[in-house]
Amino acid sequence: MGIGLQQTFYVNKTFEYNLGQSTIIETKISKTGIIPNISLGLGYDFSKKTKIPLKFYLRPSFYWLYLDRNLVFQSSSAIETSLIFVPTIIRKKMK
Repeated sequence: MGIGLQQTFYVNKTFEYNLGQSTIIETKISKTGIIPNISLGLGYDFSKKTKIPLKFYLRPSFYWLYLDRNLVFQSSSAIETSLIFVPTIIRKKMK
């Protein structure tokens, strides 16, 4: 679990709605949002049972951005995978 901040910059044309009428406005506005997130992953350290100095993990993450331009939550998800090689010099220092 975590929390972060995101600064979103709007560089494209944006629309403003007022009483059913839409108007294009050209602005270079930005908005700061709070991002709570949840990540949970599985991994395996191959060096524990073999001589292969590799570590692997797979981690899905879910993010919610509050507040976006519409004052609502904006959600997204990601799947992160990594293969980590640990050189012999570093493994000797870790022991």
